[in-house]
Amino acid sequence: MNPQRARLGSRAGYGLPLSCLLCLLVASNGFSQEVAEAADPPDAATLAERAAAAQREVQQHKVGRYAVELPGIPTQVVFETMRPYGVRPTPEQFKEQREGDGYTRDPMNPDGSSWQVHCPDNYTPDEAFGVLVFINAGDTGRLAPQAAALLADYKLIGVGADREGNRHNPVYRHAAAIHALQIVRERYHVDEDRVYVHGISGGGRMTSHVAIMNADLFDGAVCIVGCNPYKNIPADKGPNTMYRGFWRVPDRKLLQTAQEDNRLVLHTGEHDGNRHNTLQVYKAYERDGFRHLLYLEEPGLGHAFASEAYMRKALDFLDAPLYLGAEDAYTQAQDAESRGELGAARTLYSRAAKYGRDAAWIDNASAKADELNTRYAADLEALDTLFADADQGALDLTRAVNAFRRDWGRDDPAIPALRERVNERKQAERDP
Repeated sequence: MNPQRARLGSRAGYGLPLSCLLCLLVASNGFSQEVAEAADPPDAATLAERAAAAQREVQQHKVGRYAVELPGIPTQVVFETMRPYGVRPTPEQFKEQREGDGYTRDPMNPDGSSWQVHCPDNYTPDEAFGVLVFINAGDTGRLAPQAAALLADYKLIGVGADREGNRHNPVYRHAAAIHALQIVRERYHVDEDRVYVHGISGGGRMTSHVAIMNADLFDGAVCIVGCNPYKNIPADKGPNTMYRGFWRVPDRKLLQTAQEDNRLVLHTGEHDGNRHNTLQVYKAYERDGFRHLLYLEEPGLGHAFASEAYMRKALDFLDAPLYLGAEDAYTQAQDAESRGELGAARTLYSRAAKYGRDAAWIDNASAKADELNTRYAADLEALDTLFADADQGALDLTRAVNAFRRDWGRDDPAIPALRERVNERKQAERDP
């Protein structure tokens, strides 16, 4: 999992506009029941969220192919996507954010947006699957057959936005790809170490944007017969020629994550018109220190989607560091356990068990992961029991939370909620 992936929390919830929150407040003090019943009806944002929630509920863990339909792309995603491109929302868009339904329409999709989801039949909620976002050059979000055929083998869930092809504004194409990932996260058990994006031609160029500018969300990418550099590079087609970069002011941390941790495949064909461009972009990324980088040139191929065999090569490359690092994870887990760092040991044993394949230590890693997961759940349940006891004082609860933190790590995701519960108990003691 990428070190900055925790940032997703603020990006994934998207939030509701103030108008939506206000509609949930019902003034009751000093008013009759009849007045309360005459409250204003829900606003557009509330109605839109209710409809989206109902759709999510029906589609939970659904296998097969289906469409997700929304009024547009969540406004917060669009606004955050504009920022790295140096684009500011218009006054009309700010007004829509304040007063609208929480969604921004691509001007070429005034009737709403849709995404095509493809979950293979071998998915079960008990096992985490990776995600394979698709960015097309055309206007369908359905994966190419060469990619769709591999979803079951590689335990991936495919998703792509409809009507966001080359004719559309890059900001909306980019935002639609980001929300595609969120759509899968809301419906499935996702392997956060295997979140990938791929695209063809102009969609391949957008894939390079999405993967690098969002290196905290994506672990790897496959750019098929099209890619772009993140900064201006020589085109090597004569004096003063260049390929223009897409990132005006790169975020240093995100760029470093992309260079050091993420995997990037640049695919082209022997007869592809973008072959020269792809090769020059590959050389530029190599010079800039991208550690996990692969150039694939497919014999006999023109400007077309990769064959199934070359898609396998690409996906194998994206997965390779996980499997190659499994033994290191197992060794690190043992070291962490010996130091009493149970949170780190739990994470590392789980990773080793997931990617260790047929290693001699795989059974022990699985047993250790199960043991620590069981202990972790028991410790959380014990804390819940303590908080449920109204006689437990804030000081005792603080000590219990600190003990949990020592065992499972200060960065454990349960810590913020536990601290908030302690603060609530302190407030209750101050204001009995």
